Amino acid sequence: GNVLVRKTSLKEVAVTLNGEVYVLPTQGILVNIIDYTFSRLERDGLTVFCDLSTDEEVFQGGGDYQFDIYRRMREENANNWADYFPHSNILWLHYLADKLLKEVTYKKKATSSSLKHVQKQLRMFSANVLNFKSATELLKLGTFFQ
Repeated sequence: GNVLVRKTSLKEVAVTLNGEVYVLPTQGILVNIIDYTFSRLERDGLTVFCDLSTDEEVFQGGGDYQFDIYRRMREENANNWADYFPHSNILWLHYLADKLLKEVTYKKKATSSSLKHVQKQLRMFSANVLNFKSATELLKLGTFFQ
């Protein structure tokens, strides 16, 4: 995936969402998600999107959780890719948490207390993230970002 991760000396970062500023702890790491492959853009009343309803292959794939995500997105959006469905972002955040828990190899062994703590937090995040309606709701109400 297109996820950029780097170390930082910043203890926290300020982000603005819908005009509201949030201060988030970094835990010494900054992450940027830059994968816009099937994203949609709406500006000045014009929506640009990738119409996945015409690409059945995307939904027939197997062997990776991402294909389940595409199928679930199609179920939730009734195969309408032009409209905004905020829960799609939640599905992808769950996908990323799943990858971090199951497929990433870490330099430190899982016996180190800091890695154990992070993995425990990720497991809690993964177990709860699907309960939120949107990434905005997750940021505002979820305990993970407090």
